[in-house]
Amino acid sequence: MALTMYVASQLVAKNKFPIHFFLITGFGLMLAFNFWMYKIISPGLDFYDLLLPIFLQGASSGMLFVPIATFILSSVPMNTGISGSLIGGNVRFFTTLNSFAGYYTLQLFYNQHYKEQLLRHLTPYDLAYNERNSGIIQSFISKGFTSQEASALANSSIMKSVATQAQLLTYQTIFLGVSYTLIVIILVVSSHLLYRKYSKYQKRELLYTKQFPF
Repeated sequence: MALTMYVASQLVAKNKFPIHFFLITGFGLMLAFNFWMYKIISPGLDFYDLLLPIFLQGASSGMLFVPIATFILSSVPMNTGISGSLIGGNVRFFTTLNSFAGYYTLQLFYNQHYKEQLLRHLTPYDLAYNERNSGIIQSFISKGFTSQEASALANSSIMKSVATQAQLLTYQTIFLGVSYTLIVIILVVSSHLLYRKYSKYQKRELLYTKQFPF
């Protein structure tokens, strides 16, 4: 994050790139992070699996922070009596607060949704569940537990598996949903950039036509 913030600050200072460049790059890196996490999320993740995705997430934050903060600082009119740093701090605070609340709400909703879907299969009529349950019970009986203890432990083990699978599906859904949202944002920003370039081209053509009608 620090590296991309430094690079972005240098590019902003040189004023060679429009804000659209930083937005598209930052949201593109964030899209890569979310889609990568959607593909690799599993119970067996280790530290090295997360190195590159976390780097992409930090790089995207650094690439977006500097130009957005600069835009806010330079856009606040002096006659309002409100400093740009105050507006920028409030925007960052409330955006972070709402994003945490949104992620938490989505996590609760999808976790319950997937848990209910998985629990529908835990019936005596589901062959896969019966085979899995019988195998776990036999495993505990072979370790010296009674039939009742083995049955209780098997139910507990299956419920832990259901909770784990529901949480993994929740993470996948959120990462995929954020990826789709970022694709839409990138398309909107790109369309706005193309529209501005086309408008400038149209104005130059109109000016040229007025100066040289023939």
